[in-house]
Amino acid sequence: MKTNKLQTGLVRNYLTATTVSALLSLTTYIGAATAQSADPKHPDPLQPDDNIAVISSTVQIPQYYYVTLGPGKGTLTVEFSANGFPGAGGEIRVTLLKKGSNKNYNVVVKSTKAVFGSDAAQTGQVTIPFDVKQASQVILRIDPPSSGLIVAAGRYNIKATGAVKFAPIDSNQAQVVGTYRVHSYILGENESNKLIKLMADGKILSETGSTGSWSLFDPSSKTYVLELASKRSTVIFWPAVGFSAESTGNPDLQLVR
Repeated sequence: MKTNKLQTGLVRNYLTATTVSALLSLTTYIGAATAQSADPKHPDPLQPDDNIAVISSTVQIPQYYYVTLGPGKGTLTVEFSANGFPGAGGEIRVTLLKKGSNKNYNVVVKSTKAVFGSDAAQTGQVTIPFDVKQASQVILRIDPPSSGLIVAAGRYNIKATGAVKFAPIDSNQAQVVGTYRVHSYILGENESNKLIKLMADGKILSETGSTGSWSLFDPSSKTYVLELASKRSTVIFWPAVGFSAESTGNPDLQLVR
């Protein structure tokens, strides 16, 4: 099997509030989302059956997963669909990476593209068969469609079958720590359009002087509970973007990085 050197570097676009709002509105289309990671050093573990997430051209940051393959045969399948999403379909790249001599996951096992359209019949699929003699942990990288005037967005579903070993759901919460702009009354009227900081010790600090706490409620869907100034909210964390209200709620209620 041929390998190529992985071109390093991530393209990170600064997002306007309008662009972020467009991405977060996608949460209404997917129900409960599977965990996903935008950090190549802390990819999320693939789980048995469906691994569903959303991706958009408005956020030019790849998403990462890991799984152990072998010994034996199996298949990794990634299916894309833009059906029901605003905007158009697009082209997404899927890359399977393995560990190199420097112990970094920078050796490309396979890299291929899938094109998907905006109606139900225009799905795109990538299938990666494998047959390995020794168990090997790999990383699956999903690159978003190219950015442009028209938003390209959709959902994808990853399935791993055959000789596959799954790791437990990662409850690592390091990605959550940081500063966010509150774009609604989700944490109270006084906190709207203010900056808050989620601390590593589980505390919340606001520029208004208010304090509170945050905690993980459901690792599989990255659902968190935020409490600030007597206001309690349940939100979903989207790596590299921020928090949205629950997928059944108002997508305009959000905290943005």
